[in-house]
Amino acid sequence: MCQYRMSAFDAGVLNALLEAHRLHLVEPDTASRFASIQIGHGAYATEIVADKVASHPNYYYVVQDRRPKQVVGWGIASDFESANSEAQELVRQLAV
Repeated sequence: MCQYRMSAFDAGVLNALLEAHRLHLVEPDTASRFASIQIGHGAYATEIVADKVASHPNYYYVVQDRRPKQVVGWGIASDFESANSEAQELVRQLAV
């Protein structure tokens, strides 16, 4: 697993790093109660977010077109696998 301190790179270099790696685990500020993972799907990217403190959190997913960067779909699932599956299905539908 590659580890990068995001604040160490300017925006252009950081975008190139994120595009080169399919999965991105983002560790937010330690005071944040949320954690997220970003998954690349070619021209699209999915971010799945969950509450780190909740015993049974919902998993919120957002699918974005990478260029231009815009939200193309979103949803809520009861577990990570379902959120990931639903996001991947959305990407498959968009790619047709």
